[in-house]
Amino acid sequence: MSRGSEDLEAKGIDQDEAEAVAVPERSGGLTTGGGAERISLGYLHTVHPESGNDVVFVPGEALPDWAVAVQNEQLAARLRPRAAADDDASSGRRAIKHSASRGSK
Repeated sequence: MSRGSEDLEAKGIDQDEAEAVAVPERSGGLTTGGGAERISLGYLHTVHPESGNDVVFVPGEALPDWAVAVQNEQLAARLRPRAAADDDASSGRRAIKHSASRGSK
């Protein structure tokens, strides 16, 4: 018997029903079974691949496989421009900074 079912029994629910509806306790808490990469990092707006309906996942919501792929694609797209900017810097291009103390030596 878990502490949750004991709490339900104390509120007047019979033992069998309390054990049936109580959430089992685990040392790590509730998980989605897939790890952090299966959790929505923000509001994920996408289209369901089978139904064609618009779907929005909220931050912290567990994602199905197809939505994980969409989220990973969006993250990769956000990182691509940064990678291109890094390539410009490595090819000898760099930003020109204005310096106020440049005139006298």
